[in-house]
Amino acid sequence: PTSTPTATPSPIVQFTADHTHIQAGSCATLYWNTQNATQAYLFEEGEDWQGKEVPQQGSKQVCPEQTTTYNLGVVLEDGSRSISSLTIQVSAITPPQIVKFSSEPENSVILGQPITLTWDVQGDVLKISVWANGAPLLSNAPAYGSLIDYPDRAGQVRYTLQAQGPGGTSVNEIVIQVEAEQPTPAPTETAAPPTETPVPPTETPVPPTETPIPPTETPVPPTETPVSPTETPPAQDVTNINWRLMTMTQGESEPGPVLPETKITLFLDPNGAFNGFAGCNNYAGTYELGENNAIAIKLGQITRRSCPSPEGVMEQEQQYLQALQGAQSYAIGDDGSFNIYAEGQWILSFMATAP
Repeated sequence: PTSTPTATPSPIVQFTADHTHIQAGSCATLYWNTQNATQAYLFEEGEDWQGKEVPQQGSKQVCPEQTTTYNLGVVLEDGSRSISSLTIQVSAITPPQIVKFSSEPENSVILGQPITLTWDVQGDVLKISVWANGAPLLSNAPAYGSLIDYPDRAGQVRYTLQAQGPGGTSVNEIVIQVEAEQPTPAPTETAAPPTETPVPPTETPVPPTETPIPPTETPVPPTETPVSPTETPPAQDVTNINWRLMTMTQGESEPGPVLPETKITLFLDPNGAFNGFAGCNNYAGTYELGENNAIAIKLGQITRRSCPSPEGVMEQEQQYLQALQGAQSYAIGDDGSFNIYAEGQWILSFMATAP
């Protein structure tokens, strides 16, 4: 009898990866399992398979820098070949994008006046920092935010915004010229010109009255109750007191307390100077009190520390200093609180504390 030839069994090939889409710099692991084959080869598209033999079951980590196709070739028992392919997509990583970095004013400022920096960073960001002439102003800045700086000397100030991410670092800079404050010139006095034609003296003097008028025998008595001029009530004294901020509000937001574990203080010296602690930095300046409890505050020097904790302390400090600059009037509350207003709206409330 004629024997029936044995059919070559079909190969079984399993070829997978734990990730088929990765970012540049990342890796993926290839897995394979072959049956009914005599040999297996793993090679990249375009490579020669010779010398690329691998076990028929196994795994391999690959870290392609660009999109790459991997081939798993097997040799069957009858000598024929079969190839399975798997593509790993690689996405390039780009640095964070600085969409905006601006200042107000843009080019120059008078010493003692504030500079407001505003920025907007987009993309994959790990850390954002703001620097002034190489010194850190804000070490862990938000992706979108602003801060106020007071240069402490005349000259150039170079502000640097640095945004770091997995794809690299982006940097943007602003240069501001700080001008020394110019003294206000004294007004020039203009002397009145002399009268061109002098008035001649009276030729005939008026003779004195021959019969003097006798004094009134009964003088008019003074008014028993003198009428006093209209008086402006004295301003409420807020000087020589150590004030501590308890609550504040920004814009249309609801009033809120200061952050836990933070302290903001204000001391008004009677000579028109003030100083305090804003939560991270010390600050100082001058102020003026006017009629009807008016107040005007001008910030001067401020230290340049950056405080990473508690979270939000730097943002709170910037909000407080900005609100303080907008002060227009004040009042002492029934509870002894020192309340500051801007445009008729309450913005800051302090309570007296021990020195």
